[in-house]
Amino acid sequence: MDVNSSAPGHTLLVPRAHVSRIEDLSDSDAAAIFEALHRVVGPVQEAVGASASTIGVNKGAESGQEVLHVHIHVIPRRKGDGGGIIQGISKSPGGRGDFGVIAESIRQRISSG
Repeated sequence: MDVNSSAPGHTLLVPRAHVSRIEDLSDSDAAAIFEALHRVVGPVQEAVGASASTIGVNKGAESGQEVLHVHIHVIPRRKGDGGGIIQGISKSPGGRGDFGVIAESIRQRISSG
């Protein structure tokens, strides 16, 4: 459970591997944490009577990451709870940018990685 809970039932999934960035997880640890997410999200919602959840990972200080250990937040949500959509977290001053240029830059980095 998150001691700085955003909502009743706010749950953290924390892998045993001590890494601060999600991309530093081994393939097996990354698979394991998302398998755990798959198993717990429904029961978390049911336990607190929530109809939905926001699931998030903060990566880096600018995103709000305070604990330098990868973890996933499961925040149960209810209609009218005052929370917004995840896309509302940041309003970047550069706007949306050029989708095509950005997508190609991402593709190149994935294929060279």
